Amino acid sequence: MPLAQARKLALVSQQLPRSTFRRGLNGTRDAIQHMGYVQIDTISVVQRSHHHTLWNRVPHYRPRYVDKLVSDRSIFEYWSHARAYLPMQDFRFCLPRMQALSGGRRLWYKRNPKLMREILARIKAEGPLQAKDFESHTSTGMWEWGPVKQSIENLFMEGKVLVTRRESFQKLFDLTERVIPPGVDMSEPTSSEYAHHLIERYLSAHGIGRLPEFGYQRPDTGAALKQAVAEKLEAGDIVPVNIRGLSGPYYTAAGFEQVLSRPLARSRVRILSPFDNLIIQRKRIQQLFDYDYQLECYVPAEKRKHGYF
Repeated sequence: MPLAQARKLALVSQQLPRSTFRRGLNGTRDAIQHMGYVQIDTISVVQRSHHHTLWNRVPHYRPRYVDKLVSDRSIFEYWSHARAYLPMQDFRFCLPRMQALSGGRRLWYKRNPKLMREILARIKAEGPLQAKDFESHTSTGMWEWGPVKQSIENLFMEGKVLVTRRESFQKLFDLTERVIPPGVDMSEPTSSEYAHHLIERYLSAHGIGRLPEFGYQRPDTGAALKQAVAEKLEAGDIVPVNIRGLSGPYYTAAGFEQVLSRPLARSRVRILSPFDNLIIQRKRIQQLFDYDYQLECYVPAEKRKHGYF
């Protein structure tokens, strides 16, 4: 496949620079469903990143649509490669991470079982609460969370509580069973099911990719993904692609020609958030688009070329 076609496949699959999503609320639901997640970020200068990502793809997008979809239980907050809004129907594919953390895998903060039990008991009795509702909450800065906030984050990552809504962007947590609506599949997928899901989600949203990209920021999935790729190749669900001038192999979904048949809106321009789905995997963008992009707030000051953010 010529490099130009591979780039087109990636752009059109990401619904850029012109999308086919419906307008407004329905289009917002469509976009999150298609992309699989939209990353949440707390920084807001012009607008928060998730709104920027959706505004670039959804005609007549308004920030209130995200809150409405959370309220309708069409989407929920959890971890993708970072904190994100995800389609509610994908909840079961968060269970492997939740179960691993509940079973003792260390994430960021040491577990405080006694405090976690106390927090759960209060939420169960009182309903949704914020971290500030607990008197013992202390914090000295954005990255220096006190014990309550750390314990709530552990409970969230373990799937014991979820964000039921936000008020002024502050999270209110409730018991998971009171957030997930009836009828949602709560069965934990096998490692094979999970791997197939990651591949299908990725290729639907990105059009073309390599094995390491399918499991981006998802530990312990490499072997299952390798096996799932072999199974999908044998079934004819995906096809291997050699892109001229690039190391591979790449893979794309069967029927990719239909995506490539869509016109690319070359007269349109989109300015992307640093956390936009198209460019979040920096190594992929560097290889596929020859675009070296580094968000320099993650770079030591003496090594920055352009500035903090």
